[in-house]
Amino acid sequence: LAGTAHHVPYTVVWRNVPAGNYVLTAIGTDEFGHVRTSPPVTITVMYPPPPNDNFVNRTVIQGNWISLTNSDIAATSEPGEPNIAGTFWGNSIWWTWTAPVSGRVTLSTTTFLTALGVYAGNSVSHLTELAGGYSTVNFEASAGTIYNLAAVGPGNDVVLELALSNLRIVSPADGSVFVTGSNIPVLAGVTTTEQPVRQVEFFHDGVSLGIVTKPPYTLTWTNVPGGISSLMAVAMDEAGHTRSSPP
Repeated sequence: LAGTAHHVPYTVVWRNVPAGNYVLTAIGTDEFGHVRTSPPVTITVMYPPPPNDNFVNRTVIQGNWISLTNSDIAATSEPGEPNIAGTFWGNSIWWTWTAPVSGRVTLSTTTFLTALGVYAGNSVSHLTELAGGYSTVNFEASAGTIYNLAAVGPGNDVVLELALSNLRIVSPADGSVFVTGSNIPVLAGVTTTEQPVRQVEFFHDGVSLGIVTKPPYTLTWTNVPGGISSLMAVAMDEAGHTRSSPP
């Protein structure tokens, strides 16, 4: 029941109507209690598109660590728009971000089946893809450069995170060779981009080697097994934000 009207004009306001398809009818009752029903009228209520649906209206975001939620429900695909990460979804939303400093950017989302794209260019039909994929993409940003970011998925609230970092494993150098059983000092280079740092955790092949809470951010990996290993450092700042080094 949308409402009841007792006087002319017989009208009611149906408030806060959710999206969907509806059939409307009016039932009139005369002074004798006789009831008459109008022919049905079918209507469709649609979600409004998000404000950053089109490339030209992309939302400006700023900072070296960003977390936001932006719905892509009712978003559309524009003529000439790139196929983001090869997905078949057609409801893209857009942001623009200018790198405050140079560094490695991790762009990620926890939203199911959502693809991400990073582009250079100032027209939706003339964009150059810099990175693309599902869940997480990485790219090297240059200070002062404008990057266009896009997300597309099945229609959800898209949770997006951007982390800019210059965190690196300083030692050992990439490609270093050691004898089985060695004790290897591992040193992470922490920059002002990651500050203020609460801790740095070191990993080999996804297994934690330990946590260091004070500079210099270094520990010794003892009795190293034979084989090829990948080292990574993860810095957590005082706000709980994390940034990872390249392996």
